[in-house]
Amino acid sequence: MAQIKSGLALLHPQHLLLGNGRLLLGTEDLLLDTEHLLLGTGRLLLGTERLLLDTGRLLLGTERLLLGTERLLLDKEDLMLEF
Repeated sequence: MAQIKSGLALLHPQHLLLGNGRLLLGTEDLLLDTEHLLLGTGRLLLGTERLLLDTGRLLLGTERLLLGTERLLLDKEDLMLEF
C-alpha cells in the first residue's frame, strides 16, 4: 500500500503539472485579455488623436475667429478714416 500511496504521490505531481499547464493556459488567456486591453488602449490613443484633431480644428476655428477680428479691426480703421 505504501507503493500505491507512492504511486498516488507520483500521480499527484502529474496532476499538478496538468494544473500548471492549465494555469499557463489561463495565463495565455490573461495575455490575450491584455492584448485586447492594449488594443483598447490603442483605440483610446486613436480617440485621443481624434480629440487632438478636434482640438486642432478648434484652434483652426480660433485662427479664423482671429482673422475675422483682424478684418473687424481693419473695418474700424476704415471707419476711423471715414471720420
